[in-house]
Order: sequence, then C-alpha cells, then structure tokens
Amino acid sequence: MANYVHGKTTHRELQRLTGDQMQSRWRTYIKKFWGTLYDSIHRAGLGLTKRDVANGITLIEQKLEARCPEFLRIKVLFSEMSNIKPAGTVDLVSPLGPLS
Repeated sequence: MANYVHGKTTHRELQRLTGDQMQSRWRTYIKKFWGTLYDSIHRAGLGLTKRDVANGITLIEQKLEARCPEFLRIKVLFSEMSNIKPAGTVDLVSPLGPLS
C-alpha cells in the first residue's frame, strides 16, 4: 500500500520518501493515534494542565492533536468504517432457523 501511495502522490515532500519511509510514518501515526484514543476514552485525568495553557493549548481537542497530529481526522476515518461491528452486537442466529 505504501508503495502505491508513494507512486500516486503529487505532494513534492512525500515524493522524496521511499515506500518504506511512508510505511514507517504510517505506523508511527497509527501507534500515536491508538495510544491517544485509548487515553481519551479511559483516562479520567486527561484534562488541561498549567503547562498546556502556557503552551497555548486551551481545548481538549488541541491537546489530543498535540499528542497525535491529525488525531481528529484519523478518528473520523476509523469511525466511518461500516464493516466494523462489535462482536456483542452480532446476531449469531442461523438464517436457516435453530440448529438441532
């Protein structure tokens, strides 16, 4: 996939990267994304600190973006994936009726 994107990109800075470098960047972004997403959901203390305010971060969204560039865009991308369905919501009944 990285080689395909590398071959199709028109962005000059990205054209300088190899497919392996693009793949490495993708993995880094995704690792940061999942860590930031986990913390945003499970950490109750993910508020703004004095250091955040001193650095000009005044919203939680800004803090999330500071921890993971393009966090909100990646979150939207993954939340719109229609083929992902939590296992707890899947109907496991056979369409042929009860199995006996």
